[in-house]
Amino acid sequence: MVNINKIRIFHINFMRTHEVPQLDLFDKYVIDGFDFIGLAIDSARLRVELEMGGAYTSYGLNELYLIDNDLDKSVSVIKEYIGLDYSVDDILDDILDEDLDKDRCFYLESVLYFKTNQFGKSIKQHTLMVMNYDDFYNRYSEDIVSSHIISNNEDFSESCIKIKTYLTKEEVKNKFAGYLIN
Repeated sequence: MVNINKIRIFHINFMRTHEVPQLDLFDKYVIDGFDFIGLAIDSARLRVELEMGGAYTSYGLNELYLIDNDLDKSVSVIKEYIGLDYSVDDILDDILDEDLDKDRCFYLESVLYFKTNQFGKSIKQHTLMVMNYDDFYNRYSEDIVSSHIISNNEDFSESCIKIKTYLTKEEVKNKFAGYLIN
């Protein structure tokens, strides 16, 4: 599972579309003429690979209204793949399908988690002291919208961080208890 804010839809147009699928960077894509619409988890590696090839546009799931209306059909294929417009029950039905591929399941679980635990909540900022920041971040990435390390101890085993999350202060204490210091 991943934070829904890390799921991005990329639009690349013109002649590069024949090269893009060969990069194996996207979990799902649609090619419509000279337009490539691809689904991926945002990462530094992905951005570097895309920037080496030229111009592209990236959209978060809350920015899909910004994509050109001519691409609605292609974007709809991606939205269906991740269950963005599905109800919770529909997502659960798809997840229970024995023939479901693991990539689609990953996206469906992420959207399901968002819809059942985060949708409609505001983002809050918390300053925390945590043990093993990398482990902490990887374990709870679906709950962390963004994070910033303020300081580390000498061996980097303890970090003071600021996170943005949908969780309240009480939920943070309960959910992250195994990593919190103090």
